[in-house]
Amino acid sequence: MSSALELFMKRAGIKDEVREILKKLAEYSLKDILSYALKGEIDSTELYRFLYEKLPEGYPRENSRSL
Repeated sequence: MSSALELFMKRAGIKDEVREILKKLAEYSLKDILSYALKGEIDSTELYRFLYEKLPEGYPRENSRSL
């Protein structure tokens, strides 16, 4: 079992991690950040299209959307 102190320290560690990541992110320009996000969206859409076209006919495509 974890004590309240251990739980608090774990949460504090996560907050410190987030702060460090945000500090690194703040070094980039807004243009670079948005470009990276848009590229990720395009890549994920292309992957979705590829899988949709290549899946076997019997594969339940519509049910997987509810996940």
